[in-house]
Amino acid sequence: MVLGGPVLRDAPSEAFDHLLLEQVITHKLALLLSMMLMVTAACAPVDPDIAASGNESASEAAPPTNVVEAAPPPTQAAENPDRAGYRASGNEPFWTMTFGESTMDFSELGDENTGSAIRPDPERLANGWRFTARSGERPFIAEIQERRCNDSMSGRPFPHTVTVTVHGQTYTGCGGDTAGLLTGDEWRVTRLESAETTGRRPPTLLFAADGALTGDGGCNLFRATYEITGEGIEIGPALATRMACVEPELNSQETQFFTLLEQATRFDIAEDGSLKLYVMDRPVIVARR
Repeated sequence: MVLGGPVLRDAPSEAFDHLLLEQVITHKLALLLSMMLMVTAACAPVDPDIAASGNESASEAAPPTNVVEAAPPPTQAAENPDRAGYRASGNEPFWTMTFGESTMDFSELGDENTGSAIRPDPERLANGWRFTARSGERPFIAEIQERRCNDSMSGRPFPHTVTVTVHGQTYTGCGGDTAGLLTGDEWRVTRLESAETTGRRPPTLLFAADGALTGDGGCNLFRATYEITGEGIEIGPALATRMACVEPELNSQETQFFTLLEQATRFDIAEDGSLKLYVMDRPVIVARR
């Protein structure tokens, strides 16, 4: 049933609606199940022996021992570079390093400075990995740090800062999978252009590794595609259900969200971990996890 009010998108088929609902809500149900399990554990009956010990005064009770407060799980697992297909590159001079099935290979554009070596098991550093090998008679060392890096020419973000030493020269650049910065947990939109989002259901974004983008516009669930390009990001038109918002201002917010999403030309991850989508150099969408 469609409520009164403006319609945001052409109505998709009923089959599409059901498929879209299943894909987006599955993630939310998993989070809800985790919360229910925690509540169940908190309401479990108290052991009588433990209850009896409560008669002791607080001053006489012995402090608990061997209690370790569990750290929250990371929202995104670190990308392990020790795999075939890993790539890093830098500019001025232009260079590329790639990992084969068992090798690490380096080349500099327009120069004879190339190197190849059997890829060793990496040394795990506090904030990354170090691969120490030899190309011929000289050291070939690749140090990959878990520190975000932006390409010095395109501005494209990468998860790793990379330093390569080969044939006595040192090169710096970026490496890793750019899409890995987006995929994983859901992003909640906090700002559209200069205004903070309103309503109990802020727009959300969920990027999948296969290029699918799903989420909630605030009133309607949507589905789109995205592609990481050499210069930025391209996001396809959002197909959405057509339930009108109860509050008129939320209709305007959702329409603005869909419009800006399709106009985005690049993205970056800020120092505080927030996602920023840009139209050229103008930030238009800010989201957090």
